[in-house]
Amino acid sequence: MINPTYNLIRCQDMKFINVLLYSLLIILLVHCNPAENTDFKPIITKGKQEHVILRGDKWKDGPGYVYCSGKGDNFNNMIYSAFYVKNEDFHIKMKISFDTIGQTTSIFWFFNNHFGFDSDDKGSNSKERLFMYTPKYDSLLYFQPSIDAFKPGVPFEFEIERQGTQISFFIDRQLITKQPVSLFSEPLQGTIGIRPWRNRIRIYDWSISGNVQQLPELDFVFKNGESGYACFRIPSVVQAKDGSILAFAEGRENSCRDNGDVNIVMKKSIDNGKTWGPLQLIWEDSTNTCAYPVPVVNQESGRIILLAAWNLGEDHWSQIFQRKGKDTRRIFQFFSEDHGNSWSTKREITQQVKLDNWDYYGMGAGSALQMKADKYKGRLVIPSFFSTFDGVKTHFRSHLIYSDDQGESWAIGGISPETGTSECEVAEISQNGLLLNMVKRSKRIHARSVAYSYDGGLSLQDQVLDDELYGPTCQGSLDSFHDGEGHVILFLNPNHKHARENLTLQISRDDGKNWKKVHLVHEGYAGYSDILVMQDGQIGALYECGKIWSRDGIAFKSFVLDY
Repeated sequence: MINPTYNLIRCQDMKFINVLLYSLLIILLVHCNPAENTDFKPIITKGKQEHVILRGDKWKDGPGYVYCSGKGDNFNNMIYSAFYVKNEDFHIKMKISFDTIGQTTSIFWFFNNHFGFDSDDKGSNSKERLFMYTPKYDSLLYFQPSIDAFKPGVPFEFEIERQGTQISFFIDRQLITKQPVSLFSEPLQGTIGIRPWRNRIRIYDWSISGNVQQLPELDFVFKNGESGYACFRIPSVVQAKDGSILAFAEGRENSCRDNGDVNIVMKKSIDNGKTWGPLQLIWEDSTNTCAYPVPVVNQESGRIILLAAWNLGEDHWSQIFQRKGKDTRRIFQFFSEDHGNSWSTKREITQQVKLDNWDYYGMGAGSALQMKADKYKGRLVIPSFFSTFDGVKTHFRSHLIYSDDQGESWAIGGISPETGTSECEVAEISQNGLLLNMVKRSKRIHARSVAYSYDGGLSLQDQVLDDELYGPTCQGSLDSFHDGEGHVILFLNPNHKHARENLTLQISRDDGKNWKKVHLVHEGYAGYSDILVMQDGQIGALYECGKIWSRDGIAFKSFVLDY
């Protein structure tokens, strides 16, 4: 007699075995025929721009591709991915072509490193030659591909793939070169861009996979294009005695360049930076350069003192460096007695703050301070810098100027003991002291230079490099406050050795001897900044930032300091 219970168990066993065999078959099929990674995010698909950011207007639509030609001025022929790539594995795929090979270079930018398509420039016998550039070593690495890598007008597949500590470059799936990640400027994160150079490049398809995110919209205080200004740069911020926040910037009429037609502009917020009033023009002088706005608030009277630099718009800074300009750099100041609603006429103070053999001159960038320490209480201290020329080479130094009468008169204070520093900011520290934090003008030294004053800014001493405060050659902002236990020093700059990105706040409780990273203000591209300890205890930051570079505009962010 057949046992029905046994029959039922056997049927269930067979079903289980069938399911198991079917699952094993699926696993084997997947293992033997791996599926193509479908996690690629489209940037350009069959010539359709899906997630791109253009810089300039030189990229055009063609039949099944986008294209651009020629040498771009001020990098205005760039096309970027709208995705920000994290410092992890990634895979970039492109289908591209070039019109010519001989005497041409087209450059692929990845995280401030370059991969170039070049030739050996031998006329009709030119052979393709590829190169890489990394700002880490500031040099080119040339290599000859082992295959006929590309031909004029013929589309090819170009790929870059990072796996762990290695990056591989492929053309039509043939390995061109594999390099260690350490060769490039790390961390490898940011956006990807293409720049044609003396050639026409066509992009048919472009996609990327990995830990990527689409770049968010940015809420700017000053946005490029506003009020007819091509670019806003060099932010500074103070809080007036009535609580309103004043944001200053250079309004550059025609481009983001440092020379030419530049004005000093301002916006005001009466709700702690949540909203901003209309743009206010403080200083315009025909087509000349009005630059480096540095404000400071007298906390007793409420007067706001604003210093700024001037030079002829037709004088390039390099001409001023070498005393070849028609004029020189001059310094002026303005006053506001009504919390920034109106400003006095300008008054020149060049003779008070600049020696005859000093050529280029600037303040900040950023804001200044009024000392609170009993010994020097009320003194205004402005961080500044200047250049000198020995007939062959230009030398830079940072220094301080100060006023004990609310800016009615000024005197030259301490000068940095060593050369090679320029833009700087100053903060109060313990023992009636001051800390001066300076840009080190070197592509190979990524540390900040610091010096101390213990006589109210009359002299500077103990200048050293601070390796903890590394960054690119870029201004950084400094401030301090007393929390009841001691001075808390704040430092904000792009926390990356080679690129203006990752704007990070660091603090020190021991007068700048040791630092701790406490807040990432902006993860993407960010440059110059100014930091503010607000009356309500929050920290405010006014900073340059953008999606594809650090100069799309100037934003403001406030936050509670958690340390």
